[in-house]
Amino acid sequence: MSEAGARMAAAACQLLTRLTGETVQPVAFSQVGGGCINDAIDLETQQHRYFVKSNAAANAEAMFQAEAEGLALLSQGALTVPNVVVHGAVSGGPAVLVLDWIESRTPAANFSEELGRGLAELHTNVVSDECGLVTDNFLGTSVQKNEQGMDWLEFWKRNRLGYQLDLAFRDGRIAVEWRVRCERFLDRLDGLLGSQCEPFSLLHGDLWNGNYMVGDAGQPVLIDPAVYFGPAEADFGIIALFGGFEQRFFDAYRELRPCRDGFSERVEVYKLYHLLNHLNLFGASYLSPSLSIIQQFS
Repeated sequence: MSEAGARMAAAACQLLTRLTGETVQPVAFSQVGGGCINDAIDLETQQHRYFVKSNAAANAEAMFQAEAEGLALLSQGALTVPNVVVHGAVSGGPAVLVLDWIESRTPAANFSEELGRGLAELHTNVVSDECGLVTDNFLGTSVQKNEQGMDWLEFWKRNRLGYQLDLAFRDGRIAVEWRVRCERFLDRLDGLLGSQCEPFSLLHGDLWNGNYMVGDAGQPVLIDPAVYFGPAEADFGIIALFGGFEQRFFDAYRELRPCRDGFSERVEVYKLYHLLNHLNLFGASYLSPSLSIIQQFS
């Protein structure tokens, strides 16, 4: 990592120099956990301390621009998000996203309640009459299609499940004999999801327990978004998939946004999107649970 880290530090400092007009040089850097998608370093300069992410993917610049835009949208809510300083690439260097460093502390006693209430407030207060988003973005390294101008059922069938299923069939991750059953499943979604009457909520889009952290005051901090507008309960698909949230989180959320009838079935449909994305990104261990949901509802 030392050579790669040095390149990340150099790229970040070049971008910071361009941004500020003041020469920025690295004083120290060290590798930190960046999740399973990106590399990351803790970068100290003469002026400041930063969290720097990098990715070798060909579309890394677009990924980091989308992440910066997603964090800006999430900042309209009550929960803390990292401050984006700069992102981009320099000639001969990697694409990087530079964030202000957040010094993680011990969670406050009401951490889970604050996370639950904050998510409910985001879902209630930052809304749109249209689902999707004005631009496409990313879920991990997968393109996330956000085409607007359709109803929620069509959006979920085409831009979420249908898109991921097409990738899985194209790459041979799901056997062709499942295609008819998958099409039958998609045809039955209207009976599962029903109509959407409320305004669409701003969703984090990828809120598993690795995509929030503890801030310097013990507060929850949202990171690594894959935002779009949709029914609030769609954010619970990946929460249901990976867990790791205390009951106090759910209780605080439900004080502001109680469950509607049929929630548990709809969440399975929302969970399937993340299962299929993981199948396409990480392989066969996600095949059986994906097919199980399709079988259950077809």
